[in-house]
Amino acid sequence: MVVETGSQPSREVATVPPRGDGSKSGDAPWQTNVFVPFAWLCFAGSREFNHEQQKPMSPGSILAFAAFLCAGGLAFAVAWYERRSIVHWSFAAGMAALAVESLFSGLSAGAVALDTAVHWQFLGMVAMSFLPGFWLFFSLTYARGNYREFLALWRLVLTIAFIAPVVLALIFPDEIILALGKPPGGGNLLLRLGFAGTGLHLMLLLSAVLVLMNLERTFRASVGTM
Repeated sequence: MVVETGSQPSREVATVPPRGDGSKSGDAPWQTNVFVPFAWLCFAGSREFNHEQQKPMSPGSILAFAAFLCAGGLAFAVAWYERRSIVHWSFAAGMAALAVESLFSGLSAGAVALDTAVHWQFLGMVAMSFLPGFWLFFSLTYARGNYREFLALWRLVLTIAFIAPVVLALIFPDEIILALGKPPGGGNLLLRLGFAGTGLHLMLLLSAVLVLMNLERTFRASVGTM
């Protein structure tokens, strides 16, 4: 950790060190009894850690943990209770990746030390690198009987969406987050992204536009049909 001083008030900045390279049943299944306590332990464990450090949970960390529970619950429900199909699996995978990313964001928002916040932010961006591929795949298969044709037409874009973000996150880990600091008056943490971190966010934004475009076409085509 580096503390910058000068004519301006002191500001803490953390630099990032280099990194090394079942069937359906009427009764409640055992997975339900495992998932809910695990999710609660993740939430309560982070809260207890912050309590020990005399730092209350921030609104940002509360929202992130709530998103983790909602996304994780949806992924779990679809994976175990819905009809097993490629559409359901892609949705469950996308929600699971979103849940993991939200969990790491919440841990980062609740961290006391800047080095710890950088660690969780990095893991959150690695989880985020899986979002473009899963959600683009879901948007191409949702409510489409001829989804194989769309997958064939979009195979190049799908390949890029699955591989490019993960390559950026795993091959260039030192270029995701360059530094993280706190402004002099307090407030939210400030990130300085490298080219890999910037590229991840740009690809996520572009994939979100493509996902919305595909879903809008699906809903438009389904108007007036059963």
